[in-house]
Amino acid sequence: MASVSEPDKKGPQRRPEGEALRLREGDPLRYVPHAPASEETPSDPIPIMATLRSSRRTRPAGVIARGYYRHTPTKVRVYDTEGALLGAADLRPGDDVEVAARKLLKDKCGGTGFYGPPSYSRRSMH
Repeated sequence: MASVSEPDKKGPQRRPEGEALRLREGDPLRYVPHAPASEETPSDPIPIMATLRSSRRTRPAGVIARGYYRHTPTKVRVYDTEGALLGAADLRPGDDVEVAARKLLKDKCGGTGFYGPPSYSRRSMH
């Protein structure tokens, strides 16, 4: 009976450590690295401003959101004034980039939706 610490001399011999099995040139299974897909260069930062709540007699200042956006032909990304990414949206041919960026800015800064301010009826009693 062979000892566990001694290698088996009867079977096929292993290759020395570090020697790899290589496929021949032109073999269909051989990996061929491809050049990475070219990413479109985004535009320079473009400042944007969106009105979240308009001014009224009770609130003369209103509320606005400021930020900037960068775009490629297929995507727009909106950033806050500190440079943090607020969101991104895909663009289709014919879409207005500024309108898409302003919509993202409004949605992410609490202009409408769940995170917006509550609306109360003027006739409600508290």
